[in-house]
Amino acid sequence: ELELGDLMVLVDPLDATKEFTEDLLEYVTVMVCYVYKGRPIAGIINQVFDPEPAVVGIVGSDSSEGYLQGRNGWHRATGNSAHTITLSRSHTGSGEDIVSQVFPEFESLHAGGSGFKSLLVLDGNAAAYIHVTKIKSWDVCAPDAIIHSVGGEFTDKDGTSLKYEANNPVFKNGIVAAQSKIDHKWYVEKLKGYEG
Repeated sequence: ELELGDLMVLVDPLDATKEFTEDLLEYVTVMVCYVYKGRPIAGIINQVFDPEPAVVGIVGSDSSEGYLQGRNGWHRATGNSAHTITLSRSHTGSGEDIVSQVFPEFESLHAGGSGFKSLLVLDGNAAAYIHVTKIKSWDVCAPDAIIHSVGGEFTDKDGTSLKYEANNPVFKNGIVAAQSKIDHKWYVEKLKGYEG
């Protein structure tokens, strides 16, 4: 049983706003995230202009697996996708050249919307999602829950778990998301010392 005072709901009613104004509708999502004591416990990502059902992820506990609905499971990145990192197409800031500087053996896949980029990782179309500048909590909460629901990892660029708080909605240390905790650790290690 969850205490109501420890629950928070984050809603991003239009993720990929810039892309929406450019009629790049594949990137646009609506996201909802349920947070308990600062940690996401469930997330929903809906590509509203795509006929596929919304993706729902419920984070598992130490003794149980997570739950994923809306996709035929998750798919490990293979082939070229295993050497692809997805980045923002519109909010790169100092992180624009992160792949060429830190991961020269990888290709960049620029995309809009945190929800869409997280689905690229979930679907195996990218090995990781990296963002090294500040980002809002409502942009990453549902993706955090969904990546964790399949046993992946979603942290800041130093490997610290994100804590979602109503009075602190901005994460200033970027994010790193990957399906595998082992791969995630490798990305974080490679980013150590990166200042952009």
